[in-house]
Amino acid sequence: MLKAIQNQRDVDSLVVPDPEEKVPFVMAAIRILRKAFEGKVPLIGFSGAPFTLASYIVEGGTSKNFIQLKKLISDAPALMIACGLAMRRFDE
Repeated sequence: MLKAIQNQRDVDSLVVPDPEEKVPFVMAAIRILRKAFEGKVPLIGFSGAPFTLASYIVEGGTSKNFIQLKKLISDAPALMIACGLAMRRFDE
């Protein structure tokens, strides 16, 4: 389970992991596929939509009703915007 985002300090502490360190098997699979496809077939990765990613970050994992996320959107919209901006770092 992830540590749920509850305040600006939590948002500021988000770290973009090094994929070679955290999931080297994924990077190895990507290299194998890229070589096999010889640039002829696009290799498309998947990342959840912003609401899905926000729900994992705010709820600390999967959720059936998104209570914490809905509460944060309602009670602290500026924090949700900061959270969204922080998530953009994962795309760099």
